[in-house]
This record gives sequence, C-alpha cells and structure tokens, in this order.
Amino acid sequence: MTLQTAGRSSLKTLAAVLVAATLAGCTQYQWVHPTRTPAQYGGDRLACESRAAALYPSTPVVVQTSGGYFEPGWRSCNRTRYGDVYCRNAPPSYIPPNYAVQDLNASPREKMVEACLYQRGYQLVPVQR
Repeated sequence: MTLQTAGRSSLKTLAAVLVAATLAGCTQYQWVHPTRTPAQYGGDRLACESRAAALYPSTPVVVQTSGGYFEPGWRSCNRTRYGDVYCRNAPPSYIPPNYAVQDLNASPREKMVEACLYQRGYQLVPVQR
C-alpha cells in the first residue's frame, strides 16, 4: 500500500465516521407502549408531569450568562487641508454582564417524568423515517 492509497483510505474512513455521527445526531425518539394508544399516552404523560411538578416545582433563578468587560477607548486624528489637527475621542466604556432566568428544577422534573413513563411500561424508541 502506498502512502497516497493509505491517505485515500483514511479519508474515506473519516468521511464515513463523520456521516454516521451526523446522522446519529438527527435521530428522533418517541415513547411507545405495547398495549396503550397514543391518546392514552397523553393522559399518562400528563399524570407523570403533574406528579413531577408537585415534587419539583418551578424554581426560577437569575444566572449570569456572560461576564462584563471594558471596551477600550479610541482616538482618531486627521489633519485638515489648512494644517490644523482635528481629533475625535471615545472614552473606554463598560459593557455589563448579561443575565437570564433559568428553572433550577427543570432537569430533575424532566428526569422524573421519564422515570414515571418507564415505570408505566413505556419505552423510548427511535422513530423510523
């Protein structure tokens, strides 16, 4: 095997791995039960969500999503056609941090809903396209 052939083989392998990884990331899942209908799933999910909401109520907190920082100032000078110097200045400025509201209990609440559905006999399966 020559170096050029080995390089092509490696590129083909890499391309195949990248395609497989990309397709795997697009897989969608749905809850199914061997004996329950989709309409019954809605009621079961609602019951699981209600129970989870009672145990893990919404707990909004303010979190910082980016830090504050200083923008440097600037100075721009030009000479006029008469020989005078004209300067414009901008002082440094502070850009404050960004904040957002997040629910601290969102993740445990969703995990409890999933556990509840599993306990009721549902399975999370990939959707066939």
